[in-house]
Amino acid sequence: MPDGKPSTSAQGRGRRKKKAAPLGSLLDNPAFSGAENVVEYSIFGQSPTAPTEPAPPQPAEQATAPTEPAPPQPAEQATAPTEPDEEVGERSPTKPSAVSSKSDGRRRRTKGTRAEPTDAHKAVAHSWEESTLDLMLGAKKWTAVPVRLTEGLAEKITMRMVADSEATGKRMTQAHYVDAAFRRHLPSGIEGQVKLAESYLRSGRTGTTGRQSTYRLSPDIARRVRAMPMDMKKAGRSRTAVHVFSAAVQRLLDELEADGPLIWPEQSPDQDS
Repeated sequence: MPDGKPSTSAQGRGRRKKKAAPLGSLLDNPAFSGAENVVEYSIFGQSPTAPTEPAPPQPAEQATAPTEPAPPQPAEQATAPTEPDEEVGERSPTKPSAVSSKSDGRRRRTKGTRAEPTDAHKAVAHSWEESTLDLMLGAKKWTAVPVRLTEGLAEKITMRMVADSEATGKRMTQAHYVDAAFRRHLPSGIEGQVKLAESYLRSGRTGTTGRQSTYRLSPDIARRVRAMPMDMKKAGRSRTAVHVFSAAVQRLLDELEADGPLIWPEQSPDQDS
């Protein structure tokens, strides 16, 4: 039954299709301003565009300008030595190394080591010990013997005796030095005694003959001293004994002066008679 409504087909037929606006009119529309920049693109991809002008080629020196190498610096500028600090005194003291500590220890032990007595020291100490023992034991083997020395030599013995007595704390006498001098430097034969006197006279250290003094000497030295004047007379050297005695004493004093203060040995060495 007809309901009075127009049919769908009739409505469709009655509608008029709208035509798409031309592209040119769309581009002229203010709403699509700038669309000309994208008009080259479509649903089918990018359309061919006008070729762009290539940038003008740059000169070779601008494209890859070689960098000039830096001038070489002098050696003193490249590795300039650092100047030492002048204010050394203001630096904090550094801790000593193990090596320096050991070396300091060795030096301390060297300083603390007792110096060894010389042969001249030992000879004087031996004479003192033997003379003192002879007195304490009452042996009376040491006897007084007259000995004449050149002028001034006895005073030199006294000066050395006083210095050694202060250094050792022992009571020294001139006889200890005379006995030690004769034990070390007095030859037993006439020929050696004459040579000793000659060297002493040639040294120019002799003086006038001094006064005769008596010295307490050990038994073997006392026998040699008593026999020497007579032996000299027999050999025609009667006036030579004083120079022999003086030469022996002077040699001991020279040794002691070179050795320094008297160092007392820990144990007096045994000396042959």
